[in-house]
Amino acid sequence: MKTPMTPAVSIVASVFNEEHSLEAFHARICSVLEKSGFNWELIYVNDGSSDGSLEILRTFAVQSPKTRVVSFTKNFGHEAAMIAGIDHSSGDAVICLDSDLQHPPELIPEMVRTFVGGVDVVMMVRLANPDMSPLRRLANRCFYRVMNVISDGALAENASDFFLLSRRAAAFFSANFRERNRYLRSFIQLAGFKSAQISFEADQRHAGESSYSLTKLIRLSVNAICNISNAPLTLAIYAGLATAVLALGVGILSIVVWFLGAPPSGYSTLVVVITFFFAMQFFFTGLLGIYLAKLYTEVKSRPIYVVDSVTGLDDRQACGRVS
Repeated sequence: MKTPMTPAVSIVASVFNEEHSLEAFHARICSVLEKSGFNWELIYVNDGSSDGSLEILRTFAVQSPKTRVVSFTKNFGHEAAMIAGIDHSSGDAVICLDSDLQHPPELIPEMVRTFVGGVDVVMMVRLANPDMSPLRRLANRCFYRVMNVISDGALAENASDFFLLSRRAAAFFSANFRERNRYLRSFIQLAGFKSAQISFEADQRHAGESSYSLTKLIRLSVNAICNISNAPLTLAIYAGLATAVLALGVGILSIVVWFLGAPPSGYSTLVVVITFFFAMQFFFTGLLGIYLAKLYTEVKSRPIYVVDSVTGLDDRQACGRVS
């Protein structure tokens, strides 16, 4: 598919309780887009905000003919918000970013130029994040190491939810990647579309704190690992083989010691072995339960998100859309 030299670009910004940063974000991104020279639309996805974010967004839609606000009935999560924005987009390219100003809007023209050069996916990779603690950086690095070990392809370390998709890539993901448990940035990188990477330094949050608690981050990590690979399920096989080898070694040692006339004390050894085996059994039972729970969620095939209202462009056509 030939890429137009002056493409129409859809910008998707997910919003969850960002009332204190929206004014600054909207002014900054509109300034960038108005100077860009390409056609554009700005799509805000309100992910069930409980503060005054929705009222502010609707004001933007009234004031700007190029702004649309898609509002959920409740909080469905950041991944669902990105998918909803992609579903409601119409541009030759779709750019997703956060509305907390950690993703610099000034890089959008460079992303579009890279897209015009003939790629379907432009991934933005963080060089630094001032809001990330050393422990979080270490955990992030370990997470990507694990992901690259168990996946079929190489994931860019520190890849972000700041990315560009061509229209054909956006249509492909919108039509085919409808999992209820998902990790979109990994899907995008492993789908095989021609891609490019651009490095950036994340800015500090303009206001407030990240809505990603430790619990949410752990849940997202588990989703990512389980969605990208079945490798964790094979751990039980390797653990069983290792345990069999260990048991054989202990058995041989016990026989040798018995022949030497010094039978080993069995109480401590028995307690340790039983505790170890029960821990292994519970761990792998829980792991199997996670996969079964995710399979059950997919089989139910409930909506990824439910739209309460759409304000702005094509509101009559898109209003009430459920996907």
